[in-house]
Amino acid sequence: MLSTLCPDAGQDWIAKTALRDAPSFIFPQGKPLKAGSFRNQERQTTMLERNIGWALTELKAGRRVRRENWNGKGMWLALQVPDEGSKMTLPYIYIEYPEGHPAYPNGCRVPWLASQTEILASDWEIVE
Repeated sequence: MLSTLCPDAGQDWIAKTALRDAPSFIFPQGKPLKAGSFRNQERQTTMLERNIGWALTELKAGRRVRRENWNGKGMWLALQVPDEGSKMTLPYIYIEYPEGHPAYPNGCRVPWLASQTEILASDWEIVE
């Protein structure tokens, strides 16, 4: 973590810098989410738990996920698991753009590749 790289930096400085420079980064200590950020969740989730590992677990469970802070609204990720009729032989993640999206007015599904920002983000959420 940053405290290892900058041992003189206190937790307050680290948290303020993370908030200022990268609002969706993983913080040294998980902060509770705002009330209502998660619908139908039985327990409150911390920001550390909404990282890419959490998102992958949700995808494997058959749920769709998205980033809270994605610029394009209405987009989400899903996991496609091939069956006997599929041309693909391994599972893959795709991003779905809804109809009316500026980039793809008729809607679109394309394979998805995570950026470094998305890998380090902690603002993943379930799409209902």
